Amino acid sequence: MNHIVVQRCLLILIALITFFQVWYMNNTPWSPIDEYQHMDYIDNMAIGKMPSISDSISEELFIEIIHHSDRNLAEPPPYRDALGLTGYSYQAKHPPLYYLLLAAPDRLMQVWDFTIFKRLQILRTVSFVIFFIGIFLMLLIGKEMRQQGHYLPTTYILIGIAWCLFTVSHERYGLGNNYLSPLLINSSILALLKFIKSPKPKHLFLLTFLAGLSICGALTNLFILPILFVLALPSLIRAFDWKLIIAGAAGLIIPFIIIILWKLNSIPEPIVASNINSLLQNYFRANMVSYGTFLHLFINDFVKIDFLGSAFNLSVLHIFLALSNVLLMFFFFFSNKDKETRWLYYTYPIFIYFLIITGLLNHYIDAVTWVAFRHYMGFYPFLFIGISSGFLILFKNVKQRNSY
Repeated sequence: MNHIVVQRCLLILIALITFFQVWYMNNTPWSPIDEYQHMDYIDNMAIGKMPSISDSISEELFIEIIHHSDRNLAEPPPYRDALGLTGYSYQAKHPPLYYLLLAAPDRLMQVWDFTIFKRLQILRTVSFVIFFIGIFLMLLIGKEMRQQGHYLPTTYILIGIAWCLFTVSHERYGLGNNYLSPLLINSSILALLKFIKSPKPKHLFLLTFLAGLSICGALTNLFILPILFVLALPSLIRAFDWKLIIAGAAGLIIPFIIIILWKLNSIPEPIVASNINSLLQNYFRANMVSYGTFLHLFINDFVKIDFLGSAFNLSVLHIFLALSNVLLMFFFFFSNKDKETRWLYYTYPIFIYFLIITGLLNHYIDAVTWVAFRHYMGFYPFLFIGISSGFLILFKNVKQRNSY
């Protein structure tokens, strides 16, 4: 089949997945976990206030919970204090960039007297659009890599985009700061490729600025920055001068200021904050499960396709693909001499690094559900390559043999 036809079919598939994902996100009730707090954070930013984890959720949210049980999965409590942890804006533990971006449309809807649930639905869609744009940056990354002599066909990237869009929905999370991660991480990768091709101060400035902003979106993006640094290091060493160092440091200034202002303006009331942190640590204790169980739960959360039904799970298929991919990569490592595909082998240390990082977080860090895939959305491109790169090499080899 002509590759243009295949690409058009993939674009139609992407459009269909996008339609059903947006429909699904706008036809689910409030999540009883986290979504109230994400919305409260956005509402606070819309009026120019930085919340702290010890702040109570707004009266508007409380009334929504009490009087609209049809839109809430949990049984409404009889009074505010009965909300427990849900009554506090504990998502203020996250940096503010995502919430700041959504504050403008939220404020506009407040002025127009939209109900809070209608605002939620629209902001869910805005979040998905942000994610969609971030994922589509993979096309620009592919174009840049092809210009630098690497094999990364557009058809393969479109399959990756469809896969990302297919797996992103979650029945409990329509809002969440992690939707911003692919936009910032993929932008950083694009800036990295520009810097590798032409190690100029402006390219390093852009790289450090975007990488720094990614932390302002989600703290877990911090674990992706060492990958970018290692990949940039050879070019930095070859072209080293003080202008590069100054440009790189300058790119971090605005992200640093955002983080400092967030920390200074979200200082909680100590006693309430201590109680909330204790609750979070009790709910989500580090090392509650073994690493094997962690991987099992993580994979189930990752490939449970909620917009097709909560029981629709593709974990067996993905485990099969990952194991098959490892075998193919091992086979081609010794037999494949194609320079255009050699870069794919360097992605496997990144995949191993991801497994190590998730294991350490699960073992040592309290108060976060590390088995939830949403924390790692910035790793999307690396994970896709991690389960499919061997098939890409196999496809190229078969294509070359058929052309002889």
